[in-house]
Amino acid sequence: MKKIKNILILCGYMLVSFAVTAQNTNLQDELKRGRQLRLTYNLDDALGVFNKLLQQETDSIFRMEILREIMFCENGKNMLKFTATPIVVAYQTVSLKEFYYYYDLSLSGFWSLTPKSLLKELDVSEIKPFVYVSSKNPEVIYFDSRGNDERDWDIYETHMMPNNEWSAPERLSETVNTPFDERFPYLCHDGLTLYFASNGHYGMGGYDLYKTVKDPITGEWSIPENLGFPISSTDDDILYVPDDDNLYACFASTRNAGKDSITVYKIALEGTPVKQPLNHWPDIVKAATLHSPVTPVYIEKIAITAEEDSPEAKYQQQVQELQKFRQRNNTAQIELDQLRTDYSKTTDAQERKTLSVKIDLREQTLTQYQQEIKQLNKQIQELEYDLLTQGITTPAITHLPITTDTPISYLPKQTTLTPRPEKIISIPEIIVQAPIIAVTEIKDFTLRTKTESRVFENERIDGISYRYQIGVFSKKPDMKTFKGYTPVFIDERNGKWACCIGSFRTYAEAQKYTTIIKREFNDAMLVAYKDNKPIEVRIARIEEGKKPAGTTITPVNKNVAYQIVLGETLPNNLHKILQQATSKEIARIVVEGKTQYVAGPYSSKDEADKVVAVLQQSGFTDVSLNTIERK
Repeated sequence: MKKIKNILILCGYMLVSFAVTAQNTNLQDELKRGRQLRLTYNLDDALGVFNKLLQQETDSIFRMEILREIMFCENGKNMLKFTATPIVVAYQTVSLKEFYYYYDLSLSGFWSLTPKSLLKELDVSEIKPFVYVSSKNPEVIYFDSRGNDERDWDIYETHMMPNNEWSAPERLSETVNTPFDERFPYLCHDGLTLYFASNGHYGMGGYDLYKTVKDPITGEWSIPENLGFPISSTDDDILYVPDDDNLYACFASTRNAGKDSITVYKIALEGTPVKQPLNHWPDIVKAATLHSPVTPVYIEKIAITAEEDSPEAKYQQQVQELQKFRQRNNTAQIELDQLRTDYSKTTDAQERKTLSVKIDLREQTLTQYQQEIKQLNKQIQELEYDLLTQGITTPAITHLPITTDTPISYLPKQTTLTPRPEKIISIPEIIVQAPIIAVTEIKDFTLRTKTESRVFENERIDGISYRYQIGVFSKKPDMKTFKGYTPVFIDERNGKWACCIGSFRTYAEAQKYTTIIKREFNDAMLVAYKDNKPIEVRIARIEEGKKPAGTTITPVNKNVAYQIVLGETLPNNLHKILQQATSKEIARIVVEGKTQYVAGPYSSKDEADKVVAVLQQSGFTDVSLNTIERK
């Protein structure tokens, strides 16, 4: 009987195991189905699948995966309210390994395979690692890497030093890099505008394309701006590169491409493209393909249904004026080109004189049109911003068909792209200064999920920080309360336990996780701290951008950088203080046969001076600031 009983128990365990396995398989299948719906822009149907899964699933890691999918869908619905129609000049589906050969643009720099000294063991990808070197900013290289022990890709920068070595690579700030992947950076010829791909910022899933601009005074990067649908799509969109004249841009996308392939698109750029909502699924799918030949349309008449004095009506009227001036400008440009052609062909002196006068007049007319277009672009941007702040979607514009006598030859014809391997130049191997690896523990406050949450009790974080408070408890909660999220901060106040999740240096960074946190913890609210003391979020946001009273900001000089000379040795307490005062790497260099430790480089003297002041106030009076010229 005992033997039979054991057999029955074993069978029961097997049946339960089979049931659990079947349930998990069904959940994974549903997750795949929801993703497929999102990839094909059936966003409402995808949301239905994901929300149902969220009610059934209790595993915190799987729930976070579902919440990310929900966030992608909701972001996608918002992005579809403001879409433009890019003019596709050419496209070509090519091998994923060498797609950047097909970036047929007028660029002042060149592509190169990433020097081996910048690569790490984990930097393995199906795409050959490459960098872009600008002839106007050859002293700086931006590249993507997993680092020494990271699973995710981040963007790094390195600068040429006076001794022709390169500084220890420095990871860009959290404004740019997220806990997910940031890849394919491209620095424009202005030395300030950076385009990159990410699957961690606001987007509709996969890699989207973003733009961030460096403040020339503070050296800080702006909050990345998604380039919008349909440049960014539900597929992977990478390596956005505008040409030096800002007339064309290329980017690559896995949409419409098979396995191990990618499609490179070349588009004509517009100053302020008209943005409209896309509400119908067939229109969304058609816009996402980008393959349909684009024909220009001009607004001869706009059906204005709103009141004449309303913001919507003013917006429509300004768009109408902009399109009219664009049409006049393009027509005038065609006529000018023809006049110049006639002038070059004729040898008759009188005719050349007459043509010369006409060319001068036409050039003056073009200048006037371009000034009008610039002014109208500015006004439309201001109106769009006003509409957005009032929660009003930009109104749909009624386009009338183009007439047969309207000139359209100014638009480039659809062509295929030609590879340009001659643009790939190998950089000679470079010497990169090695950073000093910290002996002390570096605490990682990146928001993520684990099997078990990591808790920090009464942890001190200097400066401004933001956290999501999930509750104040009369007794210390157990680990299940935190559902596997890390990091968790617990502060004891007057016999109560205040529990928070995550730590963010900026309000913008914290806002990215609002949807995920609030779906897991209904009562969660964003709170702020200054030097570990609670303050109002409103005050914290003001403090973020505040400069110390009585200080002045020195403009950044691109031709120089600053290093803090620490001395010939590096005491542990000096290293600790330096870690708290700056995120810059420490390097060991040899100057005239002597070893020195340095921190940097710093683009801003103000930033470097602050760190020197902290070190000197802590008793390290021998540290000094060294100015170095960038080549």
